[in-house]
Amino acid sequence: MNLFQAGILQPNMVETINLRQGERTAVSFTSLATAGYSWHFEIGNVGVISVEKSVNSQEMRKMPLGASVEEIFTIKAIRMGTSKLFFRQSRSWETDVEPIQSKTYYIQVID
Repeated sequence: MNLFQAGILQPNMVETINLRQGERTAVSFTSLATAGYSWHFEIGNVGVISVEKSVNSQEMRKMPLGASVEEIFTIKAIRMGTSKLFFRQSRSWETDVEPIQSKTYYIQVID
C-alpha cells in the first residue's frame, strides 16, 4: 500500500481564481502544526500577486491543546496577468520528502 492509498498523501488539486486588480481573496487550509506540518507557498509570477499568511489567534486560544487550526492565506491581485500559486503541507526540516498535501491555484488578474 502506498501513501496515497493509505490516505496520508492527497493528490494535488488545481483550481482557478479570477481577480480584478487590487482585489483580495483568502484561502485556508487545516494545519497539522502539532505534528510539525505547516503550509508553505510558492508564487510563480511574483509581480502579479502577493500572498500573506495568518492564523486566527482567537480561534487558537479556544481550541484544546493539540488541535489543528486553519492557516489563512490572503491573495492580493497587484497587476494584470496570470500566476501559478502552489501550496504544500510539509515539515520544514524534511527537505527531501514529498508533502503530505498540495494544492495549485491558477490566478488570473484582470483590469
